[in-house]
Amino acid sequence: MSEDTKYMVVRDFEAARGGWRYTVPETGFTVTGEFFSELYAAVLRHCEANGLPAPYQEDIEDAACRETNPGPKKCRPRPPKKVAGALPYLTVALAERFLRSVWGAIKDRKIVPKEEAERRYKICTEDCPLATDVGGCWRGCNAIAKTADKLWAKNPLPDIEEKRVCAACGCLTRYKAWLHNSTLDHAEGDERPKYWEKCWRYQPDPEE
Repeated sequence: MSEDTKYMVVRDFEAARGGWRYTVPETGFTVTGEFFSELYAAVLRHCEANGLPAPYQEDIEDAACRETNPGPKKCRPRPPKKVAGALPYLTVALAERFLRSVWGAIKDRKIVPKEEAERRYKICTEDCPLATDVGGCWRGCNAIAKTADKLWAKNPLPDIEEKRVCAACGCLTRYKAWLHNSTLDHAEGDERPKYWEKCWRYQPDPEE
């Protein structure tokens, strides 16, 4: 992954005018999607179907920003910083497993109390050295962001731009902080990220 300050990242994962586009270098096939999350999932499926390694999300974002030309409201240059401990890539199997687990939890409103979510979010945004704004949502958070916002509209956690992403897992922390550890354990399976040693993910849920 390049550390060039002109390396583009997506800042708005909603629909882009004319849709998002990404051409897979190895096959020359152009994948399209109305939303970036749709494009991202389709790229991963295409690569898996053709026996190709999953691309870095940052590489897909950069290429999609240049092919789609969505403008500064949708993309921006990536800040020139590297976060230790960030996961290298996403596989389709992991993405689908995570989405199934998290979607079920959100649909059934299986979330922790607001006080616990706020405690966790404070750890993420005030203490954790892996908090960042680089990349993010490698396991599909943006695909469920709207639904999560509706569910938690009356009790939202603040969106701290510079520390919105957990570099260990790539998830948006203001959503992840609401989920039970059991849900996240199931979603991660044997691929548990290397969280900060004092992360709340190593702590039991209050009712457990």
